[in-house]
Amino acid sequence: VQIVYVSKLYYGHRDIVVDHFPLTDQGKIKWFMKHKDSLYKKYNIDPSFLSGIVIWDVGRGFVADDEDGDLYCFDGMKASARCIDKNVFLRINYGKGEIQSFEMESGEVRYEITTEGNIEKS
Repeated sequence: VQIVYVSKLYYGHRDIVVDHFPLTDQGKIKWFMKHKDSLYKKYNIDPSFLSGIVIWDVGRGFVADDEDGDLYCFDGMKASARCIDKNVFLRINYGKGEIQSFEMESGEVRYEITTEGNIEKS
């Protein structure tokens, strides 16, 4: 997995743009859980201030916001090519500084963190 861009904190939310992300739900969650502490440290992410992290597919790369397509643009970037196609790999939802759930790209598949710390499909 190559991390291409990480946004600044914006209303409790951070965006991470990646290339070559795992394809399966379990692979996505496993990758995030394995790398979350190093991501927090490297990109100065404090989970206590988070409501969520969205991991995006870099797809065809960053393009100008006047191009055709359904684009998500990063206001924090100064370049004209600051938008990507809206392809979400994973949403990580937080509450009280802890991961509460994972949502896959469609939002239709969700995994909750149980009180025992297990990850279960809901």
